[in-house]
Amino acid sequence: MKKLHSFLLTAAVLLTGFASSADDLTYNVYQMKKAPVLDGKLTDEAWKDIPEATGFADMYTGKLSATRQSTFKIGHYNGNLYIAAKCYEPDTKNIKTDKNHYRDGWYPDDHLEFFVAKELKAKQKAQFVYNSQGSRWCNLTAHGTSDKWDAAASIGKDSWVTEVKIPLALAGIGKDCMTKPYYFNLARIANKNRSKEIYSCYALVGSSFGNTAKYVKMNFKGVAKKAETSSDEKRLNRLGKWSKMRLWKMGYVKEDFLNKEKTDPATKKFLAMKQEAKKLLKSNDLGKVLSFISSYEKLSAELGRPAVNSVFDIRTKDAAVKVYVDGKELAKNSAGKYEVNFVEGITTIAVECTAKGADPKVALKLLSCPETDGNWKYSASAGKNWMERAFNDSKWKELKTTGFFWEKGAKKLFLRQHILYNRSHDGPDRCINPLVREWGFSLDSTEPLFLALYPPVKDLNGEYEFTLDLPAGFRLLDMKHAYSAGWWGSKVKMNCIPTSVTKKAITVKGKKYTRYVLKYAADDVSSKYTHPTILPVKLDSSRTPGEKDSFYFRRKQAGNFTELTQTLPVAILPPINGRMAKEFMLSMYCSRPYFGAHLSDEALTELMKTAFKGGLNTWIHQPTTNQTPYFKLFKKLLADANVKQIAHFGNFPAWRGSLRPGELRSFVEKTPGARARYFNDFPANVYHSTDLKTLKKNWWAAAMYCPTYVTTKGREEFIKTLANDLTRYFDCFDGKLSCYWINWESEPWQASNAYLHAKTGLGSYCFCNDCKKVFYKSIGLPENSNISDEEIYKKYYNEWKLHRYKLDGAVQGLIREACNRIGLKYMVYSWLVQEPFWLACKGKIDYAFPGCPGTLRQTPPIRSIWIKQ
Repeated sequence: MKKLHSFLLTAAVLLTGFASSADDLTYNVYQMKKAPVLDGKLTDEAWKDIPEATGFADMYTGKLSATRQSTFKIGHYNGNLYIAAKCYEPDTKNIKTDKNHYRDGWYPDDHLEFFVAKELKAKQKAQFVYNSQGSRWCNLTAHGTSDKWDAAASIGKDSWVTEVKIPLALAGIGKDCMTKPYYFNLARIANKNRSKEIYSCYALVGSSFGNTAKYVKMNFKGVAKKAETSSDEKRLNRLGKWSKMRLWKMGYVKEDFLNKEKTDPATKKFLAMKQEAKKLLKSNDLGKVLSFISSYEKLSAELGRPAVNSVFDIRTKDAAVKVYVDGKELAKNSAGKYEVNFVEGITTIAVECTAKGADPKVALKLLSCPETDGNWKYSASAGKNWMERAFNDSKWKELKTTGFFWEKGAKKLFLRQHILYNRSHDGPDRCINPLVREWGFSLDSTEPLFLALYPPVKDLNGEYEFTLDLPAGFRLLDMKHAYSAGWWGSKVKMNCIPTSVTKKAITVKGKKYTRYVLKYAADDVSSKYTHPTILPVKLDSSRTPGEKDSFYFRRKQAGNFTELTQTLPVAILPPINGRMAKEFMLSMYCSRPYFGAHLSDEALTELMKTAFKGGLNTWIHQPTTNQTPYFKLFKKLLADANVKQIAHFGNFPAWRGSLRPGELRSFVEKTPGARARYFNDFPANVYHSTDLKTLKKNWWAAAMYCPTYVTTKGREEFIKTLANDLTRYFDCFDGKLSCYWINWESEPWQASNAYLHAKTGLGSYCFCNDCKKVFYKSIGLPENSNISDEEIYKKYYNEWKLHRYKLDGAVQGLIREACNRIGLKYMVYSWLVQEPFWLACKGKIDYAFPGCPGTLRQTPPIRSIWIKQ
């Protein structure tokens, strides 16, 4: 019985993927005989006796991949931890990286991340990030910078290599490390991988790199003996073990798609590869094995793609035909029919018809695919590669019939159609967002489906048609609105309006449905941009909670692109029974659609009513001097629901260049010393232009106040003029506001953000004499020091940031005072990582809106600020 259990366990591992115990992954960190030279080459003798670990696993699934694998070694010497890693990369020329990344923040490029924790499930952990250029960042200082550790890297033909030196004390590893274990994870971001395989790491974390509960044990030891190194490498060779298991599965387990008898060349090649996998089980050439596995998995993925079959019914008279599928001629099957296999994705069908008599004719129809009827393009002549997808057939004629036809006098006819098949609505060329397995609709509610407008076939032009079939109880609300694209420009279309919407009653599988056919202008369906359009769907109260149903949809474009009908599963939910919370703000950010994202009056009304039912009690929106019917309707709906209203007004006056015409701007312009001085006297937007001389005195676009002046000499005038301006701007709200909200995603160095170092000081302020005196004092220099703007940027980058953060926090206090004087609270939004800014805001704002859930960590000091605000 024991042997049977052992066999079943082994079989389960082989069939499901690689399984590994904690002991298998435990890494012994041996003392090195000398410190390695950091050059990113791994040729140093110091690494010779340090065991190598192989086999990074997908962060979520724990499965290993044969491509973009990583190996590493870790050792210690003289109070420092040394890490060497080799990242295999077939496209090293296209690695996404920059030597300036991490100078002042983390950046999402191709990189490695090393984590250390004192114990499993530890809340705090050290994090070190570095890339193929040797750029680095850590989470141990306010801005991720530290001169205490170093990194070097090199890029080869098929991999990139890093060497890192980290003081044990900096990583939180104490002197007790020789007697107690620590825990770590080494992780990799490989942006060239497929979306689901970008994140890999050594620890089997199952969720995120930071899941310390799943970290790997690291035991610190003395100098390794040769036998210890050999034993450890054998145990840590996870990639070698996995490859053997993968080969066994390839050779002896039959894939589902092979259950059907297939005799095509690709399937024959695949079956031969299964036999080769059995032979390779005896091979010790890991490189050869991994290359084979990669080829096998590529062919397996191709053969295993979802597919639907159809028979091509071609009738001819005095004519002969040839059929091409994606550029390759298709042979008839044993029954003399053209059988087309539509795999998931786009298939291009081309038909060449040749006249063989005096009265040639041809008729085309794909059986079981009625959507494709009459959606062909044809021409009496064709250019090179006319049967391939990339061929431009925009000048060809459209064929709208399924009956016999021929072009008069033509000796040949060429026909084309692109056909998209997705097994489900969330397939690779999807158009309905957001992605859900099943869309839940509550009784008597409205949901917005987002239709992404784009040509699935690149550069395809022409009128676009979307068909949506809705079951009884559902209806599509009015979609027309009369509002332009807004200041983002005419090319940015946030909610495209169909040129026409028609509907008719139909029956689908014996049930009553309504078919809506929406047509869009060719300009709304661009290869350069994906334009969204909102499909507001309402469910009435006639259905029963718990029922399951389906929406059906498909697309057509340009006379010869067809999507086979897709199904969107739908669940009927009970009515919404939310309530308005009194102690919590549940907000709808940017709740009055703007910048061209307007809704129809009917859609706006129904969506807001649904939101009110769900308990959304706080609405952030912008004032307007243009009291349109749309704005008046929006205000009335809010007033009727008696919800909180918060104003947002272009981040006035916190951002540079946000000073609108009004009393505050006049005060700043007319008062000596109140104007901000920009870096090297250039205005805020200079780094967006090459015409520096023209912009140097462009005060209109760059108007800003000096933070030192307005927080000292001009404090009262600043508060008074700001309060007057806000009163005037918010007059359109009829006294219904409760709060003013700004977005402070800004930085003292204006050309940077919370994650990236500024590559120039241009656009930053205020470098006037008063601000510099305060700065000199903050870093312990005499007030009469004379440091240029450029020198501050180069030598005192972080010190200047801290100085300016304090001033910005003081300005936030002035804005709150102005708001409070006119009966409003003041709320500030910014990133979690802007800790110095939040610390400077302590006690100076009414409400803190600290980023969004998941935007990096919340440190204890920051949490304490939010609790007290």
